Amino acid sequence: MKRSALLLELNAFTWLSALKTKYDRRLTLASVPDAEWRAVRARGFDAVWLMGVWKRSPKARQHAFQFAELKADFTRVLPGWKDEDVAGSAYAIGDYRLDPFLGAPSDLEKVRAAVNAAGLKLILDFVPNHVAFDHPWTLKHPDRLVRPTPTERRAHPERFFKPAGGAYLAHGRDPYFFPWTDTAQIDAFSPEARWAMRETLERIALVADGVRCDMAMLVLNDVFKKTWGPCVPAAPRTEFWEEVLGPVKEKHPRFTAIAEVYWNLGQKLLSLGFDYIYDKTLYDRFIEGDAARIREHLHDSAADQERQLRFVENHDEPRLFRAFGHEKGLAAQAAVMTLPGLKLVHQDQEKGYLDRVPVQLRAFTGPDLTRVAGPSGGSAYAAGFVPDELARVLTFASDLVLSEGSWHLLTPHEAWPGGQEHHTVLAWIWTRGHAFRLIVVNYGPQPAQARLRLPEACLIPAEVELEDAPTGQVYRRSTQELRAEGLYVRLDGWKYHLFAVREGCPV
Repeated sequence: MKRSALLLELNAFTWLSALKTKYDRRLTLASVPDAEWRAVRARGFDAVWLMGVWKRSPKARQHAFQFAELKADFTRVLPGWKDEDVAGSAYAIGDYRLDPFLGAPSDLEKVRAAVNAAGLKLILDFVPNHVAFDHPWTLKHPDRLVRPTPTERRAHPERFFKPAGGAYLAHGRDPYFFPWTDTAQIDAFSPEARWAMRETLERIALVADGVRCDMAMLVLNDVFKKTWGPCVPAAPRTEFWEEVLGPVKEKHPRFTAIAEVYWNLGQKLLSLGFDYIYDKTLYDRFIEGDAARIREHLHDSAADQERQLRFVENHDEPRLFRAFGHEKGLAAQAAVMTLPGLKLVHQDQEKGYLDRVPVQLRAFTGPDLTRVAGPSGGSAYAAGFVPDELARVLTFASDLVLSEGSWHLLTPHEAWPGGQEHHTVLAWIWTRGHAFRLIVVNYGPQPAQARLRLPEACLIPAEVELEDAPTGQVYRRSTQELRAEGLYVRLDGWKYHLFAVREGCPV
């Protein structure tokens, strides 16, 4: 993809349910009006991730009703929900075929054609670590799944289950959390399992332009052995992804692989063929609110930055304003969306909803009025306020200078001798020829002032005119001043500038 690209995550079930209501007729993914895909492209997106298209597990659906906390979440986001509104977890996959709620198995080819015709790439899920606990493999191919030793089963009974007519098997698991009890753990060391997962990924590559790989680090040899210890043999010489992703990328070299990855294992996955890795560290640093630590994280080379997937919200994390608050959330959003790499925007992120939608739900109805905390903690904003803010950021972020230009991190300097207000300022610049786009964010609650030294290539005209995308305000500065002192900026707490050159720097 581009040096700076935008990815929209859509929950396939809730998005299609909303479209059925909008058009008041039955729809499948293949019959979604082309105008909907074009509208996504018009917002500046380069790709769409249809999250949760694969066949849901009937048993996992019933399993979801056992959890009071999960049912409380259903009520929070979908008051008055009925049993039929629950589809089962998107990550307890019963089969890698399109779920009947979304259309016929052959429809994905049509979906991809429609998405591509709109100028977008289609990304789908791939879950390497587990399948649903009623998946056909649990009875037909238990050798592809982790089976416990008697000692392990006695020591950790919560990690294992016994399907009717089958042998004891392990639930899918992250080593730091309780098992996902609606899943069965794939044996990442099994040659048979590796072959089957490669075949699955090859089939996906025929109907999609890429995959987002769920918890991709769990099947790394070291991690898998640490997690399952005595239940699995010694690690093979090759990594899971060498045997599964490598051959698929050879056949489909433009196939995009995105790794959901944590624990500082991203570079390992990049070396194994992934194109993008989750930048959870950056997300955490924006949550912490320490501008210096954010700048430190961004000191990697531009080439490394371009292989990161950045986000301020997704289906796993809390909603933007729930996690950040209102003004800090808008500042984080503007900063992250204008960095290099692949930037993920979550469905309805622009609407400011506070509650995350469980991946088990089939439908979601958002409130008519979005209420989020303002500077005083009690202000209410109509739904139209926040969408305009994100729309301006996306328009700026999809600009040709960002998608095809070169990115440079800037170091803010004191505005006046002895001044300390510059420490919360984040700034970077995108250049393409003599054109440039300048992003300045005060990532702190107090007013800030700073001087910024711009690259010489941006200082050719006698006067530089900067137009601020959020406000439309124009600032004129002489090149002589910029060379001698740098660009002076002053921003109130959590505010930002998205500057574009109006005159003097043609593309």
